[in-house]
Amino acid sequence: KAIWKKYRGALCVLLAVLCGVTTLAGWGALTLDPRSETVYIGDPTAFHYGRDGKKYVIANGSTSILVLDQENRYVRTISGGKESKGFYYAQTLASDEAGNLYVHDRLLGDDGKSVESERIAVFDSSGTFVDFLYEEDHGETGGENRNRVMGLTWRDGALYFVRVGMSRLDLQRLDTETGELTQVAAYTYQGAYRFVMYCAITPELQVCFSDKYGSVWLAAEDGSHDCLYNAEEHGTEAFYSIATNLACGPDGSVYFNDVGQREIRRVLPDGALETVVGRG
Repeated sequence: KAIWKKYRGALCVLLAVLCGVTTLAGWGALTLDPRSETVYIGDPTAFHYGRDGKKYVIANGSTSILVLDQENRYVRTISGGKESKGFYYAQTLASDEAGNLYVHDRLLGDDGKSVESERIAVFDSSGTFVDFLYEEDHGETGGENRNRVMGLTWRDGALYFVRVGMSRLDLQRLDTETGELTQVAAYTYQGAYRFVMYCAITPELQVCFSDKYGSVWLAAEDGSHDCLYNAEEHGTEAFYSIATNLACGPDGSVYFNDVGQREIRRVLPDGALETVVGRG
């Protein structure tokens, strides 16, 4: 009490100053542009360059999608995971001109490994979950840890993807307005579900795929698939070659990640092979 009486004036001034600083700091936080925040991108597994200029990164064990603007500033995080109603375990992304984001995900079983189903979810331009457009049940495959939906892409006002079956690849068109699913083409491939690892769709709506041996192929409906890249011919004693994570460029080039050679490569429309990002 004696101390309070002696220094009451000074203590009141100090308290007022602290309250003022706290208020200003709080107001500053409220007015801070969230796009100026620095965020850590942990465990990124996929990247998508949106048609609206935004960049989307699947990260944090495939349970988050980080959104960046045209200047690579952080905009928001779309959260997934087991408790999310939007997506569980994101795999690939596509987007349209209006900024809607389409997420191909896996719904995992109780063990956190086996795949119960695959889905395509849609989020609007503000990152709000809208609905599921498609679901592929994995019941007949016994919950194995393999994707049946591959190569999700936006073309000519609709979603396209490749459905990998037991003995063929089906190119599907999904109308995002009506939900109508149409088969565009079917490609014979015995044992496709066991051998096809990645798929991509060219601007001309042709299907490219990589097999379990690391080679890249252009699919043909009669099963006479054209080999674009033979992994056995490009491996060395020091580095084997195996193509993963296919993508198609606007000129028809097929890009892939060579995890053995540790390079990003592309096959040009004329069949020439180029290294886009090398080890050096």
